[in-house]
Amino acid sequence: MFTVEVRDHIMIAHSFRGEVFGPAKALHGATFVVDAAF
Repeated sequence: MFTVEVRDHIMIAHSFRGEVFGPAKALHGATFVVDAAF
């Protein structure tokens, strides 16, 4: 039996509207690592 494994990363970014969020309303984001095996 064979297995194929793939790893990649995804960068996401977002911002909020409204003064209630304070400094968090500016553009910020995260990086996710995705592993898949078939």
